Amino acid sequence: MKRLLFLFAFILFSQFSFSQNKSITTIDFNPFEIPNDIIQVSDGYFITGTTGNHSTETQLFYLKTNENFEVNYSHIASYNISSIGTNMLKTEDNNVLLNGYMGYNYSEKDILLLELNNEGEIIDDFSIIDETQAIWLGFAKKSNVDKYCFFGTLNDEPTIIETDAEFNFLWETNSDFHILNSLYTDDGIISMAQSSYDNPTYFNYLDFIKFDFSGNQLWHQRYGNYQAYSGNTILNLPNNEILFAGSSSNFDEHPNIFLYNTDSEGNENWQKTIGETYKWEVCNDAILIDSFIYLTGYIENNGLLIKTDLSGNIIWTKEYPITEAQVEFFKLMQKDDEGLILLGNKRSNDAPIEQDIIIIETNLDGIITNTSQINIPEIEITIYPNPVDDLLIISNKSSNEFESLIIFNSSGQAVMNLPYTNEINVKNLKSGIYVIELTGNQKTFSKKIIIN
Repeated sequence: MKRLLFLFAFILFSQFSFSQNKSITTIDFNPFEIPNDIIQVSDGYFITGTTGNHSTETQLFYLKTNENFEVNYSHIASYNISSIGTNMLKTEDNNVLLNGYMGYNYSEKDILLLELNNEGEIIDDFSIIDETQAIWLGFAKKSNVDKYCFFGTLNDEPTIIETDAEFNFLWETNSDFHILNSLYTDDGIISMAQSSYDNPTYFNYLDFIKFDFSGNQLWHQRYGNYQAYSGNTILNLPNNEILFAGSSSNFDEHPNIFLYNTDSEGNENWQKTIGETYKWEVCNDAILIDSFIYLTGYIENNGLLIKTDLSGNIIWTKEYPITEAQVEFFKLMQKDDEGLILLGNKRSNDAPIEQDIIIIETNLDGIITNTSQINIPEIEITIYPNPVDDLLIISNKSSNEFESLIIFNSSGQAVMNLPYTNEINVKNLKSGIYVIELTGNQKTFSKKIIIN
């Protein structure tokens, strides 16, 4: 594939700020939100994921909270297409890198890679405008070295690449397997991938692959036997051991948690299964703290936290039920004060399509110290028709009053600049992709439009 181009792209975020001072934070929202990642910064936390509803396209969101998980501000992408925030990392200068992607249709995707300051402002945009089917599922940073590893797909090919600190391309390797996660080690990059059995096709292997720092494959191990496997986590353990964690199931049994341990050359040390055949038990994330492994996910309808030793022997299991609701944790993080954060969502039994972000804080013994619930604010601004031939209509049902309206072309030049109005005649503009930006009360709403 030709060298990747890291170009300026319009980043279309509707930037509305909301906050409430409650021990359980709630913000009015429509349908659902699924969080994918959380990081701690000096004065609070950043969270990203996707929000929307099941009948329309979802939107990428990111939000900032204080240390008590009271929302300082929240930003939602206002594309007329699906977009997802996948994961975040802190930079050396205490900014936040946010990875995600958006899709124009089923055959075309674009990558989002944003650098945010502590106020949530986009201070740099390294988004890749590439050929079709470009998706980064996530990325990792090499400790004490200004290098990044990205994994996902480019042009329908499973791909892993490495860049420098400015995201200039260093090398690219295509894989035969769908890469789910990657992790830097002292002498290479370990990836967890998924591949299908030839027959039957609904079963999946998990493939563990190690690359050197030039992208050459050093070894490949395969895990699985007539079950469907989903892997999520790779951990560096002491003595150069690697732990892979995830879930497995088949059509005769409920999902179970698996742990698979190898040495640095991919040779199996041990493997274990956690769970009963009559219960749903799923692992979505794992972290290493001192000489213990913490796993999170869900069991039946309850949030789940498990502590094991380095050999995978269970020390304790904690369940976190919520009355009349289903709880699932997606992310586990150790706080600076040594406590744990379990990030997930809650689904009401009465309205399972409605999903809210839930955050449970515990100590290292799994004892709850705080619980917070966060709903993402709904964007009540619609711009239609899109694509448009002549008359563009703006329907503003939000409380925000706009003062000005600017339309930018694909080169970033303002082609229309006028006081806010809810009807704009664009028939004199050339066919192509534009961005309309509404501004008022120190808030901005932006959306991509297509003029026929």
